[in-house]
Amino acid sequence: MKNTDLPKKYAQESVLVCARESLVPLLQGVGVIPPCDELWAKIMSAFPMRRELAERSTDVIQLVSYFVVTNDGAYLTHKRSKKQP
Repeated sequence: MKNTDLPKKYAQESVLVCARESLVPLLQGVGVIPPCDELWAKIMSAFPMRRELAERSTDVIQLVSYFVVTNDGAYLTHKRSKKQP
């Protein structure tokens, strides 16, 4: 686990996460990723976790949004910068 300076007001929020080991092989690059049944299955297996724990864990990937956006059969992904909360 890594340390975090997360403000207390955010620590008790719940965020949606997926297991890193199952998701990383399917997320090569940034931008629009072509959809596949395997990726959809991994996203559908997401589970809630306290943000404080998710921020400290390297075992999960937080899903930034609580929804999935598709365009012409492709999933839209987003990479946050370190400047964003």
